[in-house]
Amino acid sequence: MRKLTAILLLIVACAVAVSGCTSNSEPIADTQPVITAPPTEVQTPVPTEEVPAVTEPIVVKDDELNSVKVTLDAGEKPDNNLALAVNYDYSNPFGATGEGMNILATFFAYNYEDVPAGFNPKTKAEVEAAGIPFRTVGETLYPNNIKKTGTELPAESTQGSLNLAKPYNYGVIITKGDTRN
Repeated sequence: MRKLTAILLLIVACAVAVSGCTSNSEPIADTQPVITAPPTEVQTPVPTEEVPAVTEPIVVKDDELNSVKVTLDAGEKPDNNLALAVNYDYSNPFGATGEGMNILATFFAYNYEDVPAGFNPKTKAEVEAAGIPFRTVGETLYPNNIKKTGTELPAESTQGSLNLAKPYNYGVIITKGDTRN
């Protein structure tokens, strides 16, 4: 058994010697050049003009009106008015009828320069507070009705002005009122 242990120790010592662990030589210097990144130019950001938050027509409707399809149309009039119309489609595949519901559509339009950057109204109160042209139009909608209602802004508004020669946006906020029979 002693012979076997001595042979194993001799093999381990030889392996260590061959591997270079007992070498007295200095490590070879790395001949690869050290690469340093070139200095980068610091660019000063150029101030940009603030971009309006919403550039497409705004359509907001109560969650209770999910079953009503709503589309908004607009057309410029020669007298610097914007004709806005909302189309309601309360059709259903079952032909069901029932109670009607009062719907209020608050139409609005504004020039981007007349509102703060990021203006994106979600309520009638926000539209009123902005001082932009608006008008609220009511409609009673029954199941299986398809209706259209609209207004002209700023002609039919009690506040604000609109210049169609300048960039503008428009929209409608639709809310549900009390149900009627």
